[in-house]
Amino acid sequence: MLILRVPYDKIESETNSRLFVTELDSTIKYAQEISILHQVKVDIHFDRWNNQVVLHSNSSDLRQTVLSFPTNWQIVQEALITYNPNGRVRNYQKVVLQNRAYGSQIALNFQLGSGRYSLNYTK
Repeated sequence: MLILRVPYDKIESETNSRLFVTELDSTIKYAQEISILHQVKVDIHFDRWNNQVVLHSNSSDLRQTVLSFPTNWQIVQEALITYNPNGRVRNYQKVVLQNRAYGSQIALNFQLGSGRYSLNYTK
């Protein structure tokens, strides 16, 4: 008789991580869309101390939005990304998020002068 041990904690953590990556990607795209559509500056603050991403703008559609991190995920270094009213990033920044329990990482690279960014998720 063979008994398989299924690592439910790891499966749950991986599922939560993938959902978080999708939600983070959508949140960043939403911030850029608000900046372009309403011609306003939108700040994305990767708040290391509260372990959350905060969007802030003077637009009535986006006062402040908060995306909290799942358990075990943390911001490696505090960062502030600013989308100008034309949807472009004001300065180049690299943001790294890390899963303390499993060593997974998310690297976000925001390109200077464009609204593009890359999101790389590694297990």
